[in-house]
Amino acid sequence: MLPILRWLERYAETFDTVDVNATFYRLPTLKAVAGWAHTTPEGFIFAVKASRYLTHVTRLRELREGWRRFHERIAPLVEAEKLGPMTAAATRSASTPRSRQSLCTRAMVAPAQDDSRARGRC
Repeated sequence: MLPILRWLERYAETFDTVDVNATFYRLPTLKAVAGWAHTTPEGFIFAVKASRYLTHVTRLRELREGWRRFHERIAPLVEAEKLGPMTAAATRSASTPRSRQSLCTRAMVAPAQDDSRARGRC
């Protein structure tokens, strides 16, 4: 049986991308994210889900500090050029197209204020 610490390495032998849902529930440590970047081959891409703190607790309001912390933790993926799309889970209150558009707009604008390279599409 393959040890848990080798699962990502084995996964990357078959696939070239992974959707990281764990970032929704808890911010990973810098050490863990650096390990992900180091363990995977060049060209491997990580799609990470935004923290539930950003989407469900603050409801995408006053994002500056929460976004900074989130981006700080995934920085090793950015530096290794392995960060792909970032996804977000909408709250139940975002049940109408108008409310979803409002949430999406807030999500795209706040990070861009801190990072001119941040781009998104609603």
